[in-house]
Amino acid sequence: MKYRSIGKTSIRVSEIGFGAWSVGTNWWAENSENIETRMLEEAVERGVNFFDTSNVYGDGRSEAILGNFIKGRREEFVIASKFGYIVDAPRTGGAHSERPQLFTAEHMKSSLERTLRNLGTDYIDIYQLHNPKMDAIENDELFAELEHLVDENIIRAYGVALGPAIGWKEEGLKAIRERGISTLQSVYNILEQEPGLSLFGECGARGVSGLVRVPHASGALDERFNISEKLRSDDHRNFRTRKWLEEMSGFSRRLAAMAEENGLKLTQLAVAFALSNSAVASVLPTFSSEEDVELFISEESMRGLSPAMQHEINSIYEEARKIVV
Repeated sequence: MKYRSIGKTSIRVSEIGFGAWSVGTNWWAENSENIETRMLEEAVERGVNFFDTSNVYGDGRSEAILGNFIKGRREEFVIASKFGYIVDAPRTGGAHSERPQLFTAEHMKSSLERTLRNLGTDYIDIYQLHNPKMDAIENDELFAELEHLVDENIIRAYGVALGPAIGWKEEGLKAIRERGISTLQSVYNILEQEPGLSLFGECGARGVSGLVRVPHASGALDERFNISEKLRSDDHRNFRTRKWLEEMSGFSRRLAAMAEENGLKLTQLAVAFALSNSAVASVLPTFSSEEDVELFISEESMRGLSPAMQHEINSIYEEARKIVV
């Protein structure tokens, strides 16, 4: 495992982190807590020290499972969590089935207290606004309080975790340019490079570290994904249209062939692509089994891309981005 620095802080994170949204939830797969703990253990054995969760994942269950896992060895890990949703409010429905948001300084502090209890710790390494809209980014009182929490050593750094179709490019650019964020988390993968590419370009120029989520395009960049597979009604991947997945499957087959020619799995190529961006500190795959951990966290996943591979990836992306679904 290799490690990269977070922004201008002393925090060092593993190049491949653990996106814990699949822990304590059924959004991707039905797993027992024993399986989830074994995934966490396997990740640590492979050098992972960075875990990204949220107070809304499983209504705090993800944080609690992670807290139990790190008990007695807190200093070994970098823990990121998120705030902004009203956890006790009912979900609104729709593709993302969100809860209402509230980004006041007061709500942030109460959310942080709950997160600290769930995790069984007295500090958070990286605290992130979860899918913020522009009004949250423009809230001076909120960011002043985040700075105060850094001064008090209750959080070590803060950032924004951006969501597609919720608040994304303009919110990210404003946060990078006008707020003291250390991290910016965004969707970024071979088939969906924008606006992540533009955002990470701005991050690199201003000393902000990129965190990549959805590096496998919700399964489209996983050679094991069966396009004819019927997803459960509560599977989070249902926010993708079947048409989009079908359109992307053709590009995925071409990418898989290129990966094989270079001694890689498609999933490994997806992680390697994200890590090839110098502004990215860590990539957060979605783990749903121990097999995922073994596959995604490998030397092959951290291999650099040759200029020829990068050129072919760019050519495929230029075709894929023209698909409007």
